[in-house]
Amino acid sequence: MLVEYKHLGGDLGRDQRTISQYFDYLKYSLLVRPLYYYSKNFLTSEKKAKKYYLSTTAFTYFLSENRGGKNFEGKLIENLMVSLTDAQFFYRTATKEEVDIIKIKDSNPAPIEIKYRSSIQKRDTRGLNSFMKKYSLSRGTIITGDFEGSIQLTAGTVDCVPYWKFLVQYDE
Repeated sequence: MLVEYKHLGGDLGRDQRTISQYFDYLKYSLLVRPLYYYSKNFLTSEKKAKKYYLSTTAFTYFLSENRGGKNFEGKLIENLMVSLTDAQFFYRTATKEEVDIIKIKDSNPAPIEIKYRSSIQKRDTRGLNSFMKKYSLSRGTIITGDFEGSIQLTAGTVDCVPYWKFLVQYDE
């Protein structure tokens, strides 16, 4: 869930600092984990909207009303990947191009997009391409349902890896 304290506070009739405190309580009780907007400037990361995920897939499964619905497995896999990679950041542009996970490896950002599908379209790579151009990266990753291969973008190469293979091969 993408959360902006100011908007949520307005909707609930509460001050944004109170809403922020509530999310801190959820974080410190290990029920949710925040992902911060990726920026090289820490202050920018802290001020922007955050994405919150349940801290474990068990919570995702238990709290979901739509278990077995169309998008349920994809949400479960996304939650699993956020937990597994110990993700801290995500990326989103003003035009809503998004990268689900930005993992920091050797002080460099490594973008990971989750698309739990059997085929990947060009539109699925827009967020990765945007991020890779902006930060001069030559590689990115898409975690898929069962599609495996590479896609050449203007910014570089995107490796498509099935989720099960990523789980088996993952090494921080």
